[in-house]
Amino acid sequence: MDYRQYVPPGLRGPLDDLMGMGKVVGQGGYDLLSAIQQDPRAVNQAIGDSMVGGIQGAVTDPIGTVKGMYEETTTTAKNALTKSAADYLREMFGVEPKDAKPEMITASNDARSADQAALLAMLIPGTKALKVGAKAAGNVDYGGLAADATYAGRSIAEGDFSDALTAFRPGGEAKSLGAAAPSDNILTQVMRGSDYFDAPRQGGGRARDAALFTPFSQNVKQKNAPYDWEAETSLVDAGYTAPALITPSQMQGSDIYFLAGDRTAGGRQVNRVGDLQLQRPVRLEAGGEYMDTEDLWASHSGVMKPKQNVFSDPANQDKDIRVAFSPMGERSGDFARHQGQLYSEMMYSSSMPAKVVKTVNTELRNIVSEFRQKSLAKVNAKRAKDGLKPLKRVTLSDIPSVNSPEFRDWFDTQSPEQVRKPFLQRMDQSDLKALEGLPDVGEMRWAATNPELIQSPSFSSGYRFGTPDIGRGLLSADHPSYDTKISKAPGTGSETFGADVPWTISARDTALPRLAAAALEKGTFKPGQNQRFSGRSYTLPSDQRVFTMNPKTKQTADQQYVDEASTYIDRLKSGGVGDATRYEMSLLETYLRGL
Repeated sequence: MDYRQYVPPGLRGPLDDLMGMGKVVGQGGYDLLSAIQQDPRAVNQAIGDSMVGGIQGAVTDPIGTVKGMYEETTTTAKNALTKSAADYLREMFGVEPKDAKPEMITASNDARSADQAALLAMLIPGTKALKVGAKAAGNVDYGGLAADATYAGRSIAEGDFSDALTAFRPGGEAKSLGAAAPSDNILTQVMRGSDYFDAPRQGGGRARDAALFTPFSQNVKQKNAPYDWEAETSLVDAGYTAPALITPSQMQGSDIYFLAGDRTAGGRQVNRVGDLQLQRPVRLEAGGEYMDTEDLWASHSGVMKPKQNVFSDPANQDKDIRVAFSPMGERSGDFARHQGQLYSEMMYSSSMPAKVVKTVNTELRNIVSEFRQKSLAKVNAKRAKDGLKPLKRVTLSDIPSVNSPEFRDWFDTQSPEQVRKPFLQRMDQSDLKALEGLPDVGEMRWAATNPELIQSPSFSSGYRFGTPDIGRGLLSADHPSYDTKISKAPGTGSETFGADVPWTISARDTALPRLAAAALEKGTFKPGQNQRFSGRSYTLPSDQRVFTMNPKTKQTADQQYVDEASTYIDRLKSGGVGDATRYEMSLLETYLRGL
């Protein structure tokens, strides 16, 4: 895991110049704090005098900072600490979020943001000049820097100090607290590829430039250098509650089952991808962040039923069962409806030449035709058995053009496995990527990804944990992509380690035997050999299926789990991702030598 997201995006460049930090890898917030302690004047110049003290306090003593604030706050600030936007909605209008009109949501968001501005003013003295008492009667203008600080206040209030740090970036034009216009939303964030990817090689050359390839497209060069990617999103309140920060020792004794999920974000709407301003912003409905809602997890009934059967097995009656979110690969979000919506909107908002539109329409019709022909063949086979005449050939007249305003809604209703996913995969192939004006699917996938999961190892755990309400069983899910959910156990919430623990540690009983078998088969390690292990520690599709297809896959959080996960997290914080990885590999090698 790369911790550079803990350094405010707007500070990375200035701190490079002032402090010689280079790429911030492994320590993040600790590097920022160190910079503040070593040369506060230089950091003050980069970030603004008034904010340094607040950041320093939040990083060194987050619990004490918030507790101290809380004890001294007014009712307004206490509201910001304890109430979600959904609570504001209920109090102001007496409606639930799903029943709220847009103007109600705007007003409640404004009221909450104003309270959060007041809260932040107590943490960061320089923001006291804000008009913190302003409410939702109209747009409230603050300077751009103060607008960013207000979002930081929201994160601080919810106990998410990493996001608070990320929020500090150079201010620009004055922004509005109102949520009516996405481009004017105070809770706007810009995600930049330069924070995650290397710059492409200067001068080109014939050799393959690794910086032009990412896991967001499979073995295909990206249309634009990932280093130059940008995505602008606005935070929207989806009833999320920030997870509690826990340590591995607090999991001891639990049986941890794994919920494999995509990396897409939740509680955000995408306004811009690169230079492409979306005409209709697209709301993202969460992957791992779904655990921060009132529910625990949602998926299709065919996935959820076997998992619930395992949870409710009499053999597990007296066991402490926990679940861990495990991020799937970077392209796993193709199944999610909101990802199809995003690419549809990008095509609609793009200026594709007529010949390109024609080519893409043809590819789409071929995919839909193949699917419908197969479906029709199955229907007619059954009709033949019943002595009925076959139905006529399929029609394609209902398919709108990809650049039409109707396409997004039509595409949204199509089969995720047979139409949406194959279409995205086809658009991601090199011959179509080269078409003028056609949006890059890889860049779209990245834009839809939770920033905290962009560099997470596949099938790691630590980002989110939860406790299922086994007694209530499966429930119908009110979710655009999934039909079945399971709730959290009463009195529990989502939890996080604040770091990703690789599968070799978090799921060692599954990982280590599989990696040992692979090492023996490939000859990368044999019993008794002196050279170091040179095989893989990452997952392959065959490994991943153990998580996605076997509902019984679990790891008991025994003393070994607690010790190894704790050490890994400590090494990650103190020595960076390189040091933590060396520790992980030492554990794997020790296991192999002990066979």
